[in-house]
Amino acid sequence: MKTACDQLREIMDQVSLVDEEKFRLLIIGKTGCGKTTILSKVCGENVADKPSEFRGVHDIHKEMEFKENRHLVVHDSEGFEAGRKREFQVVKRFIESRSRKKKFSEQLHAIWYCLQTNSRPIQQSEKSFFAHSSFKLVPVIAIFTKFDLFVQDQLQNIMECEEADEDEDVYDDEATTDSDLDSNEGSGQPFQVFEERAKLLASQKFEEHYKNVLMQMPHPPKAVVELSDLHDSTPKASRLGSLIEATMEALTVTDKSMAKDDPRQRLRALFAKAQMAEVSPKISLSVKCVFHSSYKRR
Repeated sequence: MKTACDQLREIMDQVSLVDEEKFRLLIIGKTGCGKTTILSKVCGENVADKPSEFRGVHDIHKEMEFKENRHLVVHDSEGFEAGRKREFQVVKRFIESRSRKKKFSEQLHAIWYCLQTNSRPIQQSEKSFFAHSSFKLVPVIAIFTKFDLFVQDQLQNIMECEEADEDEDVYDDEATTDSDLDSNEGSGQPFQVFEERAKLLASQKFEEHYKNVLMQMPHPPKAVVELSDLHDSTPKASRLGSLIEATMEALTVTDKSMAKDDPRQRLRALFAKAQMAEVSPKISLSVKCVFHSSYKRR
């Protein structure tokens, strides 16, 4: 059984090594799905303001590094359409190649696969990604963006149905007077009721048509998260909390036989240091650093 001293020594070792390392992330998603916003929040810089080499060109081998964040390296892919095997093979070979790298800093540590939440079902090209064994070599988080717009779509459908029902009732009731119409305008239910119904309906559809479909694939993602209102995100009020938490969980080592000095043991701490979107993981890491400093002074 590990003593408190043993546990502290392990933390100390991880924190020391993390300070000099970089977290390497692959982000996949079509243009317009919200990748740039996510990346800007995570890296701590406005990616949209970067030179054109960072925007519009999706060379998966290009390393995106950031002046304000030396702990993060990002690779970008626009994904692939069904039937376009070349793009699929490019991503496949890239992941396999990075998995064979001997240097920990050159390996790929996580993949964020971004999809926009809308009325269309999961595409065959997206299913192919989670069906291929090569893509299980690295932890994958499936991210459904713009979930707030998906909720708005459900709200609009609900309101249209309510209005249609009211119109039908009015025309069916020959005894209805003008004053009756004025007094019964609207369903009489608070707007918040419709909003709650829309959120519930959106969540149900998301579970059935998106999350469950991916989790039943041969090589499902480590987690499926939905994101809303990304433009309102700040470090103190992050809209990326579920994504950061899911990534931290995906990087957790569950293999008890893994050697203590295996670099994968440090991935959680490395990601916590690299990401700039969520404060809580950084606070935890800072506490470990305090213990580290206290331990060294003894």
